[in-house]
Amino acid sequence: MQLFINDSSPYSRVVRVAVLEKGLHDDIQLFWADPWAHNSPTIEFNPASRLPVLVTPEGIGISESLLIVQYLDSMSAQQPLMPKENLAHALHFAGLGQGLMEAAFTSVITKKFERNVSADSFLALRRDNVIKRTLSALDGEVGSREKDRFTIGEIIVWVALAYIEFRLPDINWKEKCPSLHEFFERFSARDSFTSTPFK
Repeated sequence: MQLFINDSSPYSRVVRVAVLEKGLHDDIQLFWADPWAHNSPTIEFNPASRLPVLVTPEGIGISESLLIVQYLDSMSAQQPLMPKENLAHALHFAGLGQGLMEAAFTSVITKKFERNVSADSFLALRRDNVIKRTLSALDGEVGSREKDRFTIGEIIVWVALAYIEFRLPDINWKEKCPSLHEFFERFSARDSFTSTPFK
């Protein structure tokens, strides 16, 4: 299989982590791609040119990180990421992380490509509020989750937090969200995270 990624993309990192957790790294070739390029090879498999894109052995392109993880989870019994037991809890947590990641990513992309947009614009302020609310909600929830639970929810939330550290370091969430900080530190030494740093 082929996996098209960009190592600064949080969505790509989610899938790379999942590949390692599922023990599928020997079955997948990684290809770096620029989703903003007009001739990106990913366009053949995903006209939206969003990363990551997984190309199956049959040549079928699967896009969107959650859908790719769902496919990978079906290929190996190792470390179930979308377990049938308590699936709703895993997907709920993943949804919170996905919302946080989307708001942070959109903020970064807007600042990069639309520099004339005011930080006080309606959409910019809304994204800032989404980030603040979601961080607060996650801080209130992580304490009630089993500390050894590791699902797609934990992956997405952790990667979203790491992305904020990488691209939006001025957001001082660790002091304001001590439980979330403890969650982040607890998983930071996990091999699948240390092996897939942002660049």
